[in-house]
Amino acid sequence: MADQVVEITTTEEASEIITVSETTVIATPVDAPVLIVTEGLQGPPGGPGVPGPPGVGEAFKHEQLDPATITDIGHGLDRFPSVTLTELDGTIMEAEVRFVDSNNIRVRTTYPTSFIAYLN
Repeated sequence: MADQVVEITTTEEASEIITVSETTVIATPVDAPVLIVTEGLQGPPGGPGVPGPPGVGEAFKHEQLDPATITDIGHGLDRFPSVTLTELDGTIMEAEVRFVDSNNIRVRTTYPTSFIAYLN
């Protein structure tokens, strides 16, 4: 189904409500045409967009092999990275993560745990 284009011109003082097929248009008093385009078939996908700015790209990995309930990690990324914690077998785990500053985090677990921290 191709797009349907209807041109409407109104010079009356009051607004009009006009229905064309399944499209409702509210025309306000203006001495210029109003362009209405109804929905048609979806066109092909567009081309790729403009590349964005480069990301920071740095990441940090900390392996806490000695079980602990509180672990301070100095990562040196100079930002507040996302943090993913996994058990040594790769299972994602939950813990309290606090940002001490832009280069340090503190991980607190409910019981002494060995884990790997991935900071991106």
